[in-house]
Amino acid sequence: NQSPTEAACATPGAEARARLEDGLLVRWYMDPLFKGEYPADVLEALGADAPRVGAGDFAKIRAPLDFLGINYYTRNIALAEGKYDPTSSGLELTDMGWEVYPAGLTELLVRLHRDYPLPPLYITENGAGFEEDAPAGGGAVQDVARLRYLQSHLEMCHRAISEGVDLRGYLLWTLMDNFEWAEGYTRRFGLAYVDYATQENTSLRYDTTAHQFILNWKTPKTTGCYIARVTNADGLKIAEQSLPQIIIADMKMSQLSGEDFIAGIRSNSRVKHIPILLHSAMQPPLGEKEWARMGANAYLAKPVDLEILRH
Repeated sequence: NQSPTEAACATPGAEARARLEDGLLVRWYMDPLFKGEYPADVLEALGADAPRVGAGDFAKIRAPLDFLGINYYTRNIALAEGKYDPTSSGLELTDMGWEVYPAGLTELLVRLHRDYPLPPLYITENGAGFEEDAPAGGGAVQDVARLRYLQSHLEMCHRAISEGVDLRGYLLWTLMDNFEWAEGYTRRFGLAYVDYATQENTSLRYDTTAHQFILNWKTPKTTGCYIARVTNADGLKIAEQSLPQIIIADMKMSQLSGEDFIAGIRSNSRVKHIPILLHSAMQPPLGEKEWARMGANAYLAKPVDLEILRH
């Protein structure tokens, strides 16, 4: 798993520790793959425990890749001494005790895109462990915390795409509740809830709200869809009827200014809560402050980004 690392405070000790932990979490793996070397500061820190490198090792290690898989769950905070207490941040925590920090996913992907000559990227793990009780008699588990986690992290994937990251896919951890290493069956990461008590027919599974969200994401229904592309009043009516997870406000086709166009969406009681992705071919592309001021949640600057979303 990789995480962006930041110092808990602006002291030399904390910043030095953050640099080292970034080396251990990210650069220790990325530098050999794409630069043909281990980071010098980490080798120095490891001392006698540093690995021996033989002739030709790096030529094999940095062989071309078809893709690079990235696992992300949370950020990393470094202290000069001791361990960071996630409860001190005030952010939501998963049952693993990890901060829910979606922005770290974009930060990590954009940083890797900036620092290394990457092949196409895939998110090979991302998810959250929350304890949710199955309702009596079956039915859907209302795992709203997991749904909120998925929505926010998928939005950050799209933000990374809009910033030039060649992100091709997203794999959730995990399909169904499973044995989670040292935590055993006490942590639930699954889209499908497993009733461990009955063990009927290799475990009874219940639908969850997050499960339904993913199904709607992959397969639009007649009663709802993932994306609604809004360019005018007719498009807004379609969004009102389908209640999508995301509205694309396509400024290329609108006769209104960005502020007025998005304000029209936000003033509609049925869709005002839905995240808005502003899509525009404006040159130069809008900065984050500009589209955030308009009321958009994210900004897609390139037509190819819109095509990725459609599929």
